[in-house]
Amino acid sequence: MDKKEKGQGMVEFALVLPTMMLVVLGIAVLFHFFAVLVTAHNAVSEGGRAAQVWRPDGTSTCVDDVTAAVTRITPFFNSATDTITLSANCSTDLWARIPSGSLVDVTVVINWEPVFFSTLLKDEWDPPTTIPLTTTISVRHE
Repeated sequence: MDKKEKGQGMVEFALVLPTMMLVVLGIAVLFHFFAVLVTAHNAVSEGGRAAQVWRPDGTSTCVDDVTAAVTRITPFFNSATDTITLSANCSTDLWARIPSGSLVDVTVVINWEPVFFSTLLKDEWDPPTTIPLTTTISVRHE
């Protein structure tokens, strides 16, 4: 192998490396996106289950129990970048009964920030600050 061929290999590597790195970062962001999306679905499912079986006991409201269930599922979120908004149309009264058979909606919105791309490309490209991932479940109260 002479000097020209060694130089050619270095040039080809220098041309291919940025593209490969961009593909690898894109895959990492995609996996993070799906991890957040699956976590949002799991959180809303747990919140719906908590709303479905809630009974007034004088210690916590239905919304408190739903919030606690959702928080148990989403402990790893970074509060600086990912924010969670929870809404449940069940009672905030300690002793209020939810009629059996009535529907309770639980919605979880996670404002996800694609950290890799927003950090890497913030000077050349103005991406949206956050992407809202919304998931809702309607459960029938038992």
